[in-house]
Amino acid sequence: MSFFGFITDIVDREIRLWGKPVLSLLAACLPIVALIFMFEGKPSELPITILAPALAVSVAWGGFVVWRDVRFQVRELRRLRALADAEKAANNG
Repeated sequence: MSFFGFITDIVDREIRLWGKPVLSLLAACLPIVALIFMFEGKPSELPITILAPALAVSVAWGGFVVWRDVRFQVRELRRLRALADAEKAANNG
């Protein structure tokens, strides 16, 4: 399994278990929190060469997690609609 597959599996498992990716979205804040602890100040006062990669990682991770969550919710909606259609067909037939 590739690293991307491993990360995707972890996020998908969290979404299936809790219904929302709470911990994964909190993990998107880790690069900014790390900067706060490393440089002991406001992240907005840091040079852009340090702040930009941290923001990019945070935004990319958050976008990935939200994409996986939306994908899961759409799959669940389709599954429930198919179940409702099958139940209607069974009751009418």
